[in-house]
Amino acid sequence: MNGDRLLIRVREILRDVETVSHQGRFWDDVEIAIALNQSQEIFINTVLRLKLYHLLAGLHTTTGFQSPNPDVNDGWMTLPEGYLHYVSARVNKDMPVIARVYLGASADMYKNAVHAGVFIIKDLYRGIFEYNTETEVELNYYRRPSYIGLTSLGDDTRSDFTQVDFPDYVYDSIICGHAAVLLGMKETQTQREYKIKKHIFTHYNIFPKALIELFYDVEKLKELIEVLMGNQRRGGG
Repeated sequence: MNGDRLLIRVREILRDVETVSHQGRFWDDVEIAIALNQSQEIFINTVLRLKLYHLLAGLHTTTGFQSPNPDVNDGWMTLPEGYLHYVSARVNKDMPVIARVYLGASADMYKNAVHAGVFIIKDLYRGIFEYNTETEVELNYYRRPSYIGLTSLGDDTRSDFTQVDFPDYVYDSIICGHAAVLLGMKETQTQREYKIKKHIFTHYNIFPKALIELFYDVEKLKELIEVLMGNQRRGGG
């Protein structure tokens, strides 16, 4: 996924843009890329937990019917690369039958049952139709979304860089919005710091000329902060 547009969107939300009065940026591109991908993971997990499957329509794919090889992993097949979560399954290619899907320990409990089933354990799966454990299996599933990369980080060489998995509003409003929240944690401050800043702003409002001078006189600014911190200590913080 080309995240260049999302990078701009996140910076706009955080007001982290370069202007005439604001020089430099607080967040690096790599930090925003990490936050975007983490936000995407949180979005996926939330959707699966709340069963809002319509939001994952762009991730739906299928293995097609696959035949197990009894000489490899005792007939267990490896889940496809990028597998995220199952949707449905069918067995018996000649006369396809919808199969019930079992995960983890429950798969072992029903592996000898006389019915149509597909068992998924860790990164392996196989099917059963009546007593036939060598039946063909078709697994419909959600794949993992593409990595959100940035041109500035050299991610435009990835094969999935142009792949789009969700509607624009998911990226712009949900993923970018939550990424901004995650990045905002970098700006944490203590109650004491908040009070000191509040006093400084009050002083600026009362003495606007002093505000202008402080921008050019670092020593005066340090002296003011030290005085304010001293007042805080004497006043009990």
